[in-house]
Amino acid sequence: MCRNWPKRRKVRAEPQGAHERELKNNRLLRPDQPNEEKGEEAMNRLTGKVSSMEELLQRIRSTKEIMENVTDWRVIPPREAKFADFPDTIRPELRAALEDKGVTRLYSHQAAAFREIAAGRHVVTVTPTASGKTLTYNLPVMQKLLEDDGARALYLFPTKALAQDQVAELQETVNRMGAGIKTHTYDGDTPPSVRTAI
Repeated sequence: MCRNWPKRRKVRAEPQGAHERELKNNRLLRPDQPNEEKGEEAMNRLTGKVSSMEELLQRIRSTKEIMENVTDWRVIPPREAKFADFPDTIRPELRAALEDKGVTRLYSHQAAAFREIAAGRHVVTVTPTASGKTLTYNLPVMQKLLEDDGARALYLFPTKALAQDQVAELQETVNRMGAGIKTHTYDGDTPPSVRTAI
């Protein structure tokens, strides 16, 4: 958790070199300057990248300008994933496409979401990053589209990049099924001719 961030400062033009002197103790902005007392190695000077997440976290933790705003630092231990078998009602071509991608069983929240949506109930999924949220909505949507040629689905995403990632993921599964499901993004960059088709 962070305290209130410092108020913005006005930036004034300074002679070259003054800014570098001001940053000399900031190890995140000067990755080539390791803290030798702590046994740190320098970041790669060509890429400016750290070698591991642990190194990045250590650099953040050793940066006074950041840590003076942090009131608590916690490490949440990993938990074992909870799995469930594919629901019996899932379409065979959908299951085969998922298995072809290496998905041999679902996370418990994916299976639960599929059952609830199939029963006509609304679902809200709140899980950490990379825990399979996409499949919680793609599964029931693809199931419905396979069952009903007249069905449609509209996905709303806050960014174009996320929309592109999601349509690519959906299209990959559709292609594996060999289904005639069409997927598109519709945003400010969509050409008028494509908009009409969509």
